[in-house]
Amino acid sequence: TSPDAALALSAAEKAVAAASAAEASAASAAAAASGSGAGQGDATVGLGVDWAAWGAGAFIDHGHSSGALGRHFTGRLGRLAASFLPQYRELFAAPHPPEVLLAWDSAPPSRCHSMVAAGGTVAIRFPQAVRASHVVIEQTPLWASSWPSRASPRHFQVQAWPADVEIPYSVELGAFEYQLHGQRLQVFALTDTNGKAVSGRVQGIRFIFDDNWGEASLTVCRLRVFGEL
Repeated sequence: TSPDAALALSAAEKAVAAASAAEASAASAAAAASGSGAGQGDATVGLGVDWAAWGAGAFIDHGHSSGALGRHFTGRLGRLAASFLPQYRELFAAPHPPEVLLAWDSAPPSRCHSMVAAGGTVAIRFPQAVRASHVVIEQTPLWASSWPSRASPRHFQVQAWPADVEIPYSVELGAFEYQLHGQRLQVFALTDTNGKAVSGRVQGIRFIFDDNWGEASLTVCRLRVFGEL
């Protein structure tokens, strides 16, 4: 990839994330007004920096991520229709690119990424190697969901790409379950194969979504990776 192409891609990704942040801020205001979702952000206090945020320099590793559903012409047409008729977003199946998962703000997510119901992957690269300790999956507040909540992830795995290692995502950091009826923001502690906290630095994290809660496709709204340098 040429430097000019890389810069153009980076600018496009940031534009997508910025648009997501603006919409999410409006959702946050609505959440505050209704009183729903309050306090969920407290679960990440003390975890360190969110290295999966685009504002921190993170980006999607498309070469190790599965494609989004609805990214063909009819999918783009559906997204256009949904932008004018948001109440029918589920009907039009309007997914977004995986870059929306890296939104940097603390507002509840309002844009989501859809993929196959089983075996979908999202890989995130960091601007520098970090010591990852926790990952977070956050879904839209129930009051704002226009797609079935059963499309949320259920079982998933996390893999790491260690620093100074050529083989990507070769280290297992745990298998987890996102609870459908739990908090919309759920935190998962990463461990090595011996059940101990991860000590080495990693340059990327990949999520492998094994299944969801019963829908034909899987929808995830925000992914975070916390840790220190």
